[in-house]
Amino acid sequence: MIIHTYDAVIIKKYNDDLLNQIQVMINKIQSAVNNIMPDELKEIVDQIHDVNSYIFHNIYDPIGGVQDKTFEIEDRFLPYICRSILLQRKIVSNACELPFQRSNNPQLNEKINGLINDVEKYMKLDWFKKTKPIKIPPLIDYLTIEYINDLEKNIEMTKRSYDEKFRILLSPNLFVIDLKYLREKCNERNCGILVAYMDIDEFKKFNTKYTESHIDKHLLPRFMRVIDSHLCFHGHAYRIGGDEYIVTIPNITIEYGLKFFEELQNKLATTQYFNIDEKPTLSIGIYYVEPDSVYTENEIESMSNKAKNKAKESGRNRIEIYTE
Repeated sequence: MIIHTYDAVIIKKYNDDLLNQIQVMINKIQSAVNNIMPDELKEIVDQIHDVNSYIFHNIYDPIGGVQDKTFEIEDRFLPYICRSILLQRKIVSNACELPFQRSNNPQLNEKINGLINDVEKYMKLDWFKKTKPIKIPPLIDYLTIEYINDLEKNIEMTKRSYDEKFRILLSPNLFVIDLKYLREKCNERNCGILVAYMDIDEFKKFNTKYTESHIDKHLLPRFMRVIDSHLCFHGHAYRIGGDEYIVTIPNITIEYGLKFFEELQNKLATTQYFNIDEKPTLSIGIYYVEPDSVYTENEIESMSNKAKNKAKESGRNRIEIYTE
């Protein structure tokens, strides 16, 4: 990989952030096992230091200071740089969440988004796409679940609250909070999470034909109880609006997730409703959250929503998986 001094300085900063993250992990381990350093973590730390040293010696001259130049970074360093870029994308996007929520100015939003784009430009390069990042072993590889839970007593599932209208599915305010919690727990165990955005097809036609009051009394409660029953002890369902729902299912594969939601659609197809002839169908968009995903909870919701829109565009009662 050929790199310019300007980018090399930025990559070195990214590497420092990765070192800091790994050091936090090392501190937790050493405090539990008499200051013993795991060999594989020591090797990763040493390699990242080597990357930074290599960059420093290529851009810095004892007499002239930092040099404006391009130079080649050896291939053996690329997996470590790749991991530091992924971590930086996660750091920056999380830091931009609140500013995005507070701003209603397009120019400000563009500048905030520019901070994320500054990192993503590296993720679009050919060498990045071809490089497999190093894997940082999870804490669970070194410490018991019991000890980790004691360390992280503040990470708990928030008290349950339900949507204000029907009191059947969970409040939408819990979705981001719950997903953060699930990601913490699943990342420790190297397992993913399936997020599904669901929408009743042609819902307005039901309201028009049967009236909103009849639908609210005789269709939606039963419809949501089927969803709740299907998710029981598998995941969590949140009511986003009158006809939209979002679901989280931890520790599941995409293949099983597809079968799971096909079964839900089949259950809904046989559900009876009082004085309603048609059977409402459900279009579903799926986003699979990998254990080391760089995206925020709000970005994940948005991507599952986009997959749902694609499902609706393809017809009724469809399931679509989000792809880049």
